[in-house]
Amino acid sequence: MKQTIKNLSLQEYLLSPNIVVDGNDHMSKDNAAPRPTSIGDDGIADRSVDGKHRAWRFDTHGSCSLVQVTRTEILDIVKANSATAPIEGSKIPAIRLGDFRQLESAYSAAEKPTITVREQAILINVDPIRAVVMRDSAYIFDGPSTATAHLKASFWQHARENPSVPFEFAAIEAILSSIAAWYDGQFHVVKPIADDLLNAIANIERPRDEFERLRRIQSTLGDMRVQVSGIRDLLMGAVDNDDELHMMYLTKLHQQPHLACDLFAFDVDEVVSLLEVYLQKIYTTLSKISLLVKKTENTESSLNLKWTSRRNQLLLVDIPLKIFYLGVWAAAFQTAVMAINMDSRIQMIDGLFWPDVALLLAFIAWFYWFVCRHLKSQGVTVTFAAPTPAAPVVDLLASEILHVRPTDGLAEDAVGKKRRAIRFDARGHATEVDLSRVDLFKTIEAAASGVLAIPEEVFDLVPLLSIGTPLGDYVPPPPRPAPVMFREAPVEIPAVHMRDIRMLDHALSSSNDATIMVRQQAILAICDPIRAVILRDACIVFLPDGATTLTADLKASFLEQIHDATHDVGFELTALEAILASVSRALAQECHKIAEIGRAQLNMMAQDETNLSVLENLRSVKNAMSDVESEVNGLQHMLMSLLDNELDLHMMHLTKLANDPTLMHDLFSFDTDDAESFLEAYLQDMYTTRSDVTLLIHNVQNTESIVMMKLDTKRNYLLSIDLIMSLLMTLIAIPNFVCNSFTMNLVSHVERSFTGFWVTFSSAFVFVYVGYVYLIGYLRREGFNMSWYY
Repeated sequence: MKQTIKNLSLQEYLLSPNIVVDGNDHMSKDNAAPRPTSIGDDGIADRSVDGKHRAWRFDTHGSCSLVQVTRTEILDIVKANSATAPIEGSKIPAIRLGDFRQLESAYSAAEKPTITVREQAILINVDPIRAVVMRDSAYIFDGPSTATAHLKASFWQHARENPSVPFEFAAIEAILSSIAAWYDGQFHVVKPIADDLLNAIANIERPRDEFERLRRIQSTLGDMRVQVSGIRDLLMGAVDNDDELHMMYLTKLHQQPHLACDLFAFDVDEVVSLLEVYLQKIYTTLSKISLLVKKTENTESSLNLKWTSRRNQLLLVDIPLKIFYLGVWAAAFQTAVMAINMDSRIQMIDGLFWPDVALLLAFIAWFYWFVCRHLKSQGVTVTFAAPTPAAPVVDLLASEILHVRPTDGLAEDAVGKKRRAIRFDARGHATEVDLSRVDLFKTIEAAASGVLAIPEEVFDLVPLLSIGTPLGDYVPPPPRPAPVMFREAPVEIPAVHMRDIRMLDHALSSSNDATIMVRQQAILAICDPIRAVILRDACIVFLPDGATTLTADLKASFLEQIHDATHDVGFELTALEAILASVSRALAQECHKIAEIGRAQLNMMAQDETNLSVLENLRSVKNAMSDVESEVNGLQHMLMSLLDNELDLHMMHLTKLANDPTLMHDLFSFDTDDAESFLEAYLQDMYTTRSDVTLLIHNVQNTESIVMMKLDTKRNYLLSIDLIMSLLMTLIAIPNFVCNSFTMNLVSHVERSFTGFWVTFSSAFVFVYVGYVYLIGYLRREGFNMSWYY
């Protein structure tokens, strides 16, 4: 049975403490796992009576209208957009009516995101959006209002920003942008609720409704991680599928139908760069979800330790009460013996009452002191007072690189609204400038426009002219059919796009994983909290407010790297190295600081595992280490991907390509040892920092395991002491009952029996002693370590 949320928003679902029973589904609605990303139980199958589906139709201008269409009508529209006559030898499959069924959950075997490319149509089925994209229109089937609203704005924005881009790519970008924003928005609904809940559970003594809310949040995060991971796998598969990448060029294939027989006659850099940008955004959301899940696990492990320690503290309070009670119970047994209604001749002794009372009181005090002293010699200090709280470390863990709230970056309404940035020139001198998103885009375009690429036809003439070949004898070579990833093929360096500029926007991507994008005469580096645009003669850096230490370190790093750089290394590589050096040092310092605090807290916890404040500090340390680990893993993944991408390594040499534009047609004619050498150096730094982080995390886990075992062992010892005292009280209670039975004001005919008193008195003590020895021996034979010694 499909689990859904009915009449509840995601926020209400996560915050509601009540469980409402839905009589139709015979199940709890709040117990159902939330599906914040579904557009409905039936997908586009939510149709009207006449079988038509509600859909939004977008045209090339970004305008939209609500229509109702059937699958057959959409099929006819797609066929009308296809070539009038089939091209012989075409490798593109034609659209079929069955292709539309994957957009309907009722016919889908698994709700797996898919992108299917057919002749003149791209079918996208990614929750919460299901769409059919053509070269001049797109049909988006009705979904959640928030996703639809973002989709309308995205279509209009992308159509306005670059009208020369083929419509199918603008539509794909608008859809992927809406999907990425949808999941990021869902995550930011869950995150503050999860953070507040984790803090509440960590500080509340006896949570109740919080456990149910935590279960819902974990279920929601699990669903989101599965769905986002599926989208990431889909985009990664799309980037690696060369056939479908070429088939996505609907406009080009319509204008040049012969290309359908030779798909690899043109490059696919435009669609690849588009998919890579949103693959990075989806990966960012997935990383944030995984980090929140990790923090939830950290809180759970800390709570296990905390509550185990609390149980031991309760036992330490219970044990002295038991000791005192046992002492009083033994003294009461002696008074019961004296109250036996038998002739013992003792009652006739004058002056025995007060010494007896004093002796019993002294016995109670001595017994309490003796047992407590014994337990202390065994390492168990019985006390009614809680341990002295440790100083909180939250303020000490505050990080300039991890927890500084970013500025708005390049604002969404970048037309006229500027943000502060730092501009480094080729000498490493820094100046503050105010830039909008449009200003930055024009700056990059100006840098790229100054480099004129030699046309491929002229480039082919260069070697012939150099050896004196007459132009009349020249025959142009046939086009190279090899895919663009082959080293022999010409490569077109992608131009910068506004979506690339938006990646630098803190407001639109608050915590992107590290990434480096290479465009025409520009390198866009995102290494949070540093986001920069590197040109061949300048570098523009955006930093969050309050990062004063990082700003000073970055300025010093630029001067140092430029001073040490050789003349044959371009400024762009020096700037990139300066940024990586600053981020690497900042992460290493952050790791060292957290490690020092963590080791101090681990030592305190190892010395006194009952101090709950230390456990709370340790939870903060683990969360901080998870943040650092996420940052380090992102940088390491980025550097490894960059080193494996030979094309980007060559395109990064902006100065070399500007000085010799012919290299753009033969990028692999020069080596990239200089770039690879410093990237490998910082990859090693990241590996070292990651090793330090992993080592500290393992130390924390090992210490927690040892402390948990110590707490379990001590609890077992306290329970055995508690059981021994309960056994003694039970053994004393039996003869106490017998002795009290002789104190009743009834005739027993033994009142004058002199021997009866002493027989009863001695039998009572013998019973207690024999019973104790026998029962302790029996329990030991059964495997219970019944001992007063730890």
